[in-house]
Parts: sequence; C-alpha cells; structure tokens
Amino acid sequence: TRITIKEIMRSIMKTVEELRKSRGWKSMEMAEKLALSPSSYCDKEKGRRRFTAVEAARLCALFEVDIGEVTDFAK
Repeated sequence: TRITIKEIMRSIMKTVEELRKSRGWKSMEMAEKLALSPSSYCDKEKGRRRFTAVEAARLCALFEVDIGEVTDFAK
C-alpha cells in the first residue's frame, strides 16, 4: 500500500504534539520558541499549515531528536 503525503503529515504533527506534551510545554511556549505567532504554530501542529525546513530543524533541536524520529510515520 502507498502512504499519502496527508498521512505522513498527520503522523509528523502527531509526533510533534506528543514530543511537546511529553516535555510539559504548551502550544504558546512552542510558538515563542519557534518565533511564530500562537495561531500560526497551532495551525502547523494541527496540520492546517506545514512547518518550513528551518522550523523543522528548530523543532528537532528543541526536542533533541533526529529528523528521522519526527518523520518516522511507520510507528
């Protein structure tokens, strides 16, 4: 079976949310850490907008994870 971009994005957003919550960070804190407005961050975490490559790199640095851990949609 083929995996769609939508499924990959949904998995990435779920992973980002899980990582954020596991650290006890609120969405507003994440927005601040990424220099985004709270609504922009929320839209990105919910999959309504995509994180840029730079934002994805910042997320990995904040979470201290490899990009592969965030994009592992085969979990």
